[in-house]
Amino acid sequence: MNCFGLADLQLRRPAYEHLRARGLILSLAITGLALFTFLSVGPVKADVTGEACVENGGVIAIDGKRASGRCDGGTVVRLFGVKAPPLDAECAVEGNEEWRCGLAAASALLRAVRGRQIECRGNAKDPEGRLMALCFIGERTVNQYMVEMGWAEADRSVTSMFNEVEAEAQAARRGIWNSDYPDSD
Repeated sequence: MNCFGLADLQLRRPAYEHLRARGLILSLAITGLALFTFLSVGPVKADVTGEACVENGGVIAIDGKRASGRCDGGTVVRLFGVKAPPLDAECAVEGNEEWRCGLAAASALLRAVRGRQIECRGNAKDPEGRLMALCFIGERTVNQYMVEMGWAEADRSVTSMFNEVEAEAQAARRGIWNSDYPDSD
């Protein structure tokens, strides 16, 4: 048959449909991958507001409820730019017994947020999957308050925004800086 014959048409038509189907499948696969990437590992934009359940001096759960000594439910938030002592951390004042500075830091955070609406604004997660955020009571950040009062260190690995208030807290020997805190050189 000539090049416009029926036999040639039948051979070319399935190949054309195959290419069209491959293009559609490839397009769907790329769209699905892009959506998966955006939803699972892309930047997080999360603003949460509510009452805070205090987990420790640097972690809260917005709208979480206390159960069995821990926060249950809610959105878990790590205070951005802050490194608070672990709940079980102990510090020593020269010549005195050790005191539970981790528990004191958590208590200070609890006093600051109890019964108040907290607004946390963040766009990233920490390695444990918690939202990293600046949390506000009105116009003031809870993050800065914790560093200013000496209950947390400035986390220089992520920001320098609290370095000055940390230096002031150290000079005034507030909170953990009133002791031989393990990270206070």
